[in-house]
Amino acid sequence: MSILVAVSRSDFVKGASGAALGVALAAAGMASPAFARGAENIHAGVAGTRLGPPSPEFIQRVISLGENLQFKDDTGALSVHLTDADLRTRFDFSDNDVNHLRAVVAESARADKDVYEHDYIVRSGARFYISNQDLTAGVFSVLATAAGSSPEALAAAWVGVSTMIGGPVGTIVAGGVALLGIGFFVNLAFKITGALAQGKGVALYLEWGFPPIVPEIE
Repeated sequence: MSILVAVSRSDFVKGASGAALGVALAAAGMASPAFARGAENIHAGVAGTRLGPPSPEFIQRVISLGENLQFKDDTGALSVHLTDADLRTRFDFSDNDVNHLRAVVAESARADKDVYEHDYIVRSGARFYISNQDLTAGVFSVLATAAGSSPEALAAAWVGVSTMIGGPVGTIVAGGVALLGIGFFVNLAFKITGALAQGKGVALYLEWGFPPIVPEIE
């Protein structure tokens, strides 16, 4: 695993936000058994009520929002600069799509730091692996689609897909998108597009510091 240089969230974003993230990779299919195992392993005492995985069609509509979907600040909290009527008439969102998007935006602002109290020292270095097959078929394919568009779209997809991540990494993920910060999603987008280009997967490691989860191509 590569050594990370400590930088502030704002510096990280300034350095990475101008780089191209690749071409959107539209993929759909049946979930592999790994998805079911991930769902079963979520830390029951921390996760609470969270959104389920989004459909590929919903993520494509989110991607179509472009710059209308933005991070509010250097956290992972999202903001949509459109009315519900705009979403329906200009971007072909259904009523369910509008409600789902508003729920994603609201959930993205959550940052529950209590997750750090769950034996974090023992779990430092823990790993959750998303294989290349997982990225190109089934639930996690929406991450690949969103990663090719923007970190904001990836954060929106992550809100739902994160419920499929189990074990110690899933415990931290349950703390919310804003707990990870915008730099995490910029880095994750690079790692996902890189992994797909190389025919590999992405491993999520727990690390001390910020962000508390680090993605690596493996």
